Amino acid sequence: MQLQSGIGAGDNTSPRDFVEIIKVNSKRRVDLEILDNDGEFIDISEATLPTGEPDGLLELSLTSLGETEVFSESYWPNPVPSSRRIQKLSTGNYYVTLGDEDNETSETGTYVANWTARINATSEEMYSTGVIEVVSSRILSLLPRLRLQIDRSWKLVDLSAACFLGVTNAMLVLFLRSALEMINGYQPSAQFYNLDAFPIEQYAEILIKAATYVALESQMLFALDTDVQGYSVNGHSYQLLHQTPLASYLGQLRAELDSRVPKFKLHLVQSGTCKVSYNIGYAFSALLSASPYGANFRGLYTSR
Repeated sequence: MQLQSGIGAGDNTSPRDFVEIIKVNSKRRVDLEILDNDGEFIDISEATLPTGEPDGLLELSLTSLGETEVFSESYWPNPVPSSRRIQKLSTGNYYVTLGDEDNETSETGTYVANWTARINATSEEMYSTGVIEVVSSRILSLLPRLRLQIDRSWKLVDLSAACFLGVTNAMLVLFLRSALEMINGYQPSAQFYNLDAFPIEQYAEILIKAATYVALESQMLFALDTDVQGYSVNGHSYQLLHQTPLASYLGQLRAELDSRVPKFKLHLVQSGTCKVSYNIGYAFSALLSASPYGANFRGLYTSR
């Protein structure tokens, strides 16, 4: 049995992506597909065994990164099927709509959806974890700029053809988050605790640059797996070598970031002030009392 959590094909993204994007204060389906050993969609059994135990099982637990439970539910067994938030769309396709309840998507952040499923009593239990990013309009406004930067030719994520060359919106958000973490790693110590805290109105370009570095680093790893050098068949030869030029460009881009990011962060570091005052303590008072008339303490006092 196989579980695939993620966005359905209607969004032209892969359910193997495991990351979903939900705009703050909106509703969005979180999907689950259940496949048998032959790769065919299959339902869980909603029968009850003679022992009273359920034959099949489907549960969802949604938590924050701090392990705070947002909600949990069992599709089956469920004593009141009409109250189910987990819905069956078609054979082997189940979903729950986030945002139906108050405050579920009212704040930006990361949720983790943990699915547990068992087709029947004789099959094994399977687990699937999906990551849900609740993002604001500020972050969504950066996605077209980042896509323009890194995806200048037509690249697709086509599940039916097992083609994962392109980038999805979820990938772009993760690249931006990695870029923020990369920027936070530079000195000085000005920190941005989330993407919404980053001043995109003035400095979005440098965040885009850092995200481009992260994205192209991922693309270079893909090139390492797929480049072909000196392949020949039937007297014809060809080679695909993308990793070397990518590595060269990444070196230039990293050098630019190493120079620009610390200077950028200096704009956000406030200059500190220090005030020093001299206070006469007991020891210094005793010294003044014992000093002869006219003794000088350079820069401080004159005792007469």
